[in-house]
Amino acid sequence: MLKLFLAFYIAVPLCGYCQSYADSPFYKPISAVPSTARVEGHRHGDIKANDIVIDLSEGNSVPSTSPDFDEIRGWSVYAGVDGNKPAQLFHFYIQYDNLNATFAYNLLVQPVEGTDKIKCTFSAFTDPKDEHFRNKDILPIALPADLTPLVVRSGKVISITTLPLGQAKIAAVHYLRLARTDLTSPANPVSDNSQTPEDLLRLAQESFTNPSGFEFDGSGLLQLDASPWRVKFPVVIAAAPAPLETPHAPVFPAGRVGGPFQYTKAGEGSDEKPMHIAIPFAVAGGWERMATNVTSVKEVETERLPLNGATTDCSVLEVQYAALPNGTDLAPVRYSICSDRHLALKKTMVYSAGRLPTDPVGEWTISFDTVHFHRPAPQWLVDMKTLPKTRTHKEWLGKEAPFFHLRDLNGKTVELSALRGKAVLLDFWSTACGPCIREMPDIQQIASKHKDDLTVWGVSFDQPERTKKWLAQHQQEFPTLFDTEFEVSDLYNAALIGGVDRDFCRRKGEDNRSIGQLWV
Repeated sequence: MLKLFLAFYIAVPLCGYCQSYADSPFYKPISAVPSTARVEGHRHGDIKANDIVIDLSEGNSVPSTSPDFDEIRGWSVYAGVDGNKPAQLFHFYIQYDNLNATFAYNLLVQPVEGTDKIKCTFSAFTDPKDEHFRNKDILPIALPADLTPLVVRSGKVISITTLPLGQAKIAAVHYLRLARTDLTSPANPVSDNSQTPEDLLRLAQESFTNPSGFEFDGSGLLQLDASPWRVKFPVVIAAAPAPLETPHAPVFPAGRVGGPFQYTKAGEGSDEKPMHIAIPFAVAGGWERMATNVTSVKEVETERLPLNGATTDCSVLEVQYAALPNGTDLAPVRYSICSDRHLALKKTMVYSAGRLPTDPVGEWTISFDTVHFHRPAPQWLVDMKTLPKTRTHKEWLGKEAPFFHLRDLNGKTVELSALRGKAVLLDFWSTACGPCIREMPDIQQIASKHKDDLTVWGVSFDQPERTKKWLAQHQQEFPTLFDTEFEVSDLYNAALIGGVDRDFCRRKGEDNRSIGQLWV
């Protein structure tokens, strides 16, 4: 049995022993949880019945200055599911010891087959098995006689209101957001005839910002040019559900890419495995922007791909994107998108397998065979949110910064040793790194504010001509050194910009300060 016991000292008036629900509303569907509501004592996905997640938020509360506070300050809440029954019942109660009253109900939630809807049936409260906290001598307040079932769409909210009693005549309200976990797509199927290639690409992009929360599981495959070796690695793209107070807000995906590489020799050639591989963000990320900066899109073929234990028809779209801000032209990208669910199940593109211009290119394929929506955030994504925005390399504190020499925009050699005893900020960046570009004005502001006691250098991974062109086009005056061979970035462990190593984990909107900047 999954259960949750909460004990608070939050005042919510109730005096159910002196009124009935004859003239008061009990429950009603609403569009969203109010922004003033609070989530109390549970995480998304903690309570689930019949493949439906039940999220709770508490509504109106009364401050300690209320005349009701002393009367109702002792209360407790139970919310849980009796998992021993084939049809799992959700049980909820608020017990007010000083009022000698309990507000409680049962709720049966059932998915409506063939739709994205949920049937909700309220009934009189029964004590769940092994629940020992409630005072059984206090009988629950009688519910209305007419408890007609209601049907809501997955992701919608029901407000539950107690009787408006007590001295302040304020009703307690709590909210249930119900979300099905058995849906493979948040959208209703749409006929192929109603979709253009542009529509299909846009709908696939929207699935990667769906506010219900999701997880795409699959793998990546790299086939290097002129090499017999294939490299396979796991790929997970996921997003936590939108907050209860803004349930329709788009979310942004995070990726967990890499891990143990699996090498397979598929032909004749060198027996030496390709070990220096960086998984580019252009390959593993960018799903929420797959329909942006597109110059052309066309359907080139169809194929059937596995999805959640079955196979589904997919349209293969060839997408041409605009050149990067640094002037780099991109090869076309192919997406295999299932037409009825609007899910991108495969992505194929030719891209570099390393960081240097001389590194070999290869064909990258990202495939997803398992997709679920209305999912709580996986633990690795929860852990990401607790990471500090700035990371300190404690092992370097008190030690001398590694010396180097690089050329600046004018071709002059700059040596770090010449700045001994001074504070230096190195900002590793690339024109292909969006977060690096977005934070550049902040770096320039820091440089200007502390110009008397701080030396700031940008360290670019791009070729000098490309960097100079970009700085001129964007009217940026940024002192820049060139590390085109990545020698200094490796020296300072700043190798993640512009690509991802074996443990890639990044969210849209995060900056790279913890990776790309170092005080020396």
